[in-house]
Amino acid sequence: MMKLEKLMEVKSDAEGVFLERVTRFTGLVSVGCERFQAHIHNTGRLPILSNGRRVLLKFEGGNNRKTSWDILSVKHEDEWVFVHSGYHRRLAEIFLKRFFPDSPIFAEKVFGRSRLDFVVGENICVEVKGCTYKNGDIAMFPDAPTTRGTKHVEELTKCVKNGMRGFLLFLVFLKSSCFLPNDSIDPDFTRAFWQALKDGVEMKAVRIKYDGVFLYFSGELPLCQKQKTPEERSNDSANQVGNPRDLIR
Repeated sequence: MMKLEKLMEVKSDAEGVFLERVTRFTGLVSVGCERFQAHIHNTGRLPILSNGRRVLLKFEGGNNRKTSWDILSVKHEDEWVFVHSGYHRRLAEIFLKRFFPDSPIFAEKVFGRSRLDFVVGENICVEVKGCTYKNGDIAMFPDAPTTRGTKHVEELTKCVKNGMRGFLLFLVFLKSSCFLPNDSIDPDFTRAFWQALKDGVEMKAVRIKYDGVFLYFSGELPLCQKQKTPEERSNDSANQVGNPRDLIR
C-alpha cells in the first residue's frame, strides 16, 4: 500500500449533520443546538450528501456571502469524502507540477469554444474533473448529465487533432479500485471519453483522501476493464460469422 502523501491543509471548523437540500447550492445543517444554511460548492448532484449524513464544515464569513459556512466533506462508509470543488484548481496544480515538472502552468485559457482549465507549456490542453460518486468499488464520473463536461472532453480531442496534447485529470475523493465514465448517467460523455482516449488524449485518475485537516494523495487509479455498450454488443453479434456450413441452404 502506498504511503499517504500530504498535499495541502484544509482544516474544518465544525462537524454537523446535513438535514436537507434547500437549493442546488445550499443545504440546511445542524451543529449542536444550532441550525443554519451552508454553501454546497459543487455542481454535481452529490447523491452521497443525503439527509442525516455527517458533514465537516468550514467557516467562511464575509459581507458578500449569503451563508457563512461551506460544506467541506461528507461521511460516507468509513471515510470523509471531500466535496468542495473550490479546491480543485489548487489540487490540480500540485499534480500538474508532478506530471510536467519543467513546464509553466497557465489557468483558464481559451481554446475553441471552451475555456480550458489549464494549458501546460505551449501545447498541453488540460481539463480537470472531481469524482465523488462510485458504483460498488468503481469510481465514476459524472454523477449527473453534463453537456459542459462532454464539450470539454471534445475540446481535448480537438487539441490532439491540431497537433497538441490533451490531458484529462480526474480527482477521485472516495475509496475505489478503478475508474470508469458513467455510461448509465451520461452516455454522451462516455462516448466522448472513449473517443478521446482512442484519438490520443491522455488520462489519469488520482485518489485523494481527507481527514478533516489535510488532503492526501494515496495513488493513481487504473481504468477498469471497459464494459461494452448494448450497441457495441449488437454490432459484435452482427459481425460474427458462424460455421460456414450454416450458410449453406
